[in-house]
Amino acid sequence: MKDLATKQIGRKEFMNLVLGMTGLGLGLTTVAAGCGGGSSPSGGAAGMSGTGTNACADRAPTDTIATNHGHTLNVTQPDVASGVLKMYSIMGTATHDHTVSITSTSFDTLKGGQTITLTSTTNNNHSHSITVVCA
Repeated sequence: MKDLATKQIGRKEFMNLVLGMTGLGLGLTTVAAGCGGGSSPSGGAAGMSGTGTNACADRAPTDTIATNHGHTLNVTQPDVASGVLKMYSIMGTATHDHTVSITSTSFDTLKGGQTITLTSTTNNNHSHSITVVCA
């Protein structure tokens, strides 16, 4: 593994590294969806008050759904900007649906450039861990 102590990496590279390490030996499959974006950070951490740089101002959030088999989550820039509690269906091409809710506090976290981790509802005897970030 590269010596990360001396290398600066962007949020997207960091998330790929962390998510890749999370799946080691666990049999997890992750599929990234959403807007790509560059690897350089677009904003520092802002307080929960919403002040500072809005990390989602110029790109839609990117999400990763663990143990995915066709589910998709589509969080848009307007969703983050409104900051209002929203429930999403993540059915995608799967044969069953799950839902996940993002709270106003979680939208503030995204605006501040931080990652949120959610758990979908349980359906078909399982749920999914979902990671969302504006990177």
